[in-house]
Amino acid sequence: MDVGRNSKLKKALELIAIYPNLSVAELAAACGYHENYFSSFFKEAMGCTPRHYINLQKMNKAKDLLLFSDCNVTQTAEQLGFSCVHYFSRVFHQLTGITPSEYLSRGSQPVTVNVVHNSNTPAGIFEFPLRDPAS
Repeated sequence: MDVGRNSKLKKALELIAIYPNLSVAELAAACGYHENYFSSFFKEAMGCTPRHYINLQKMNKAKDLLLFSDCNVTQTAEQLGFSCVHYFSRVFHQLTGITPSEYLSRGSQPVTVNVVHNSNTPAGIFEFPLRDPAS
């Protein structure tokens, strides 16, 4: 990839990080490309379409909001620019394999952590394996 296209890709990724609600057309225009060319160029460079990449970034933010804020699923969807909570839930499920409600309930469950110190552990370091739920 040439330097000009590489700098445009870097600009696109920075814009997505700052303004995740940009449309692909707005993103392409900001980078100086036609939408169709930009989509092809982006997919070639990143291995996925701009829309898919934007949704991946939004779902990563959604996971943080669901676990570490007081936002419920509807508020999270609104904060991420989804006009419909059902569409947000569908995208979340497609990209994570579970619904936002399932993710939220799994994240709020207490997890037991065993602190293990044995002969293989360097001085001052502890291992934190999760306990097998079957035991």
